[in-house]
Amino acid sequence: MKSNFGLEIKPRKTTEKDSEAEFEQMLIDAGCLGSYMTFVGFLDNEKPKHMKIIDELAREKLYPQWLSNFGKNFWRFKDAPKLEELKEERFRKRAIIIGGGPSLERNKNLLSKAEDYDIFCCDRSLERINIEADYGVSVDAHPTVANYYKNNNYKHAILPATCDPSTVPDKYNFYYIPSIDQQTDKIMQLMTGLPIIISQGNANGVCCALAEWLGYEELVLLGYDLAYEVTEKGVTEETEDQTEDWKFWLDRFKASGASEETIKRAYTQGEHPIFKTKYLSDIVFDAYRMAFYNWVKQTKCKIINASEGGSVFHEKIECRKFEEIIN
Repeated sequence: MKSNFGLEIKPRKTTEKDSEAEFEQMLIDAGCLGSYMTFVGFLDNEKPKHMKIIDELAREKLYPQWLSNFGKNFWRFKDAPKLEELKEERFRKRAIIIGGGPSLERNKNLLSKAEDYDIFCCDRSLERINIEADYGVSVDAHPTVANYYKNNNYKHAILPATCDPSTVPDKYNFYYIPSIDQQTDKIMQLMTGLPIIISQGNANGVCCALAEWLGYEELVLLGYDLAYEVTEKGVTEETEDQTEDWKFWLDRFKASGASEETIKRAYTQGEHPIFKTKYLSDIVFDAYRMAFYNWVKQTKCKIINASEGGSVFHEKIECRKFEEIIN
């Protein structure tokens, strides 16, 4: 049998009827932790039911790790430069936000022409660009993040206070508190004096929030897909990073024993209304996109999506080709 996007899926042998409970159980069994911190700033009644399940699971699994990392990193905060110093250094008002999406390949060679912009690059795209980013930015607490900084393709690193202790970039490092909950945020800030940034649960989102906090007025998005790319050859299998491998969550959903119909509910296909490119989204990307749109509605920054792909479009976001913007 095939799903609505043409993928062969073997149905679960069961007579049970699909239900909301089965869908939520699939998310739990698959370990969908990726949305935690995504809905900070939302009212409880605005959070989708299934996302609440993911958030609760993530908090249970990840919270001890974050606090342990925070404690191990504590000695660094005293001697590290303050993020506020970057406000004084900043003389440009425009920034490019480089995400981790496959559409980055279309325009990354034009980055050297963007002389009037500072560049914020999510950590795992640092090795994909051929110029030095002004800021490499992380949010994850996993030890694999340390590998993203090994090529030294950045001037400064901006890290969460909860990052794994092994993440020690060679360049000038700055720290922030990735908002977890009101009480935890307050305790961490009182102990460190670090600013609190709502991360939206992913490095793309924290790049935008940091740029806004530092006073940038115009943000241009590149590789900001929040989806998987779909071409005539099918879904792009683009990088080794699990967050870009569309089969990563699919394999976990299948391993959970969920039925074909239940698995299909975790995916949606669409076409970007401006760029006319096709994309495939899953429920984790849906969470990130919803959080990003919530931030977009509140920010005073001008947002231009120049990714030329992906799933991001909104009434407050201008969509243009990157080449037109920098010329």
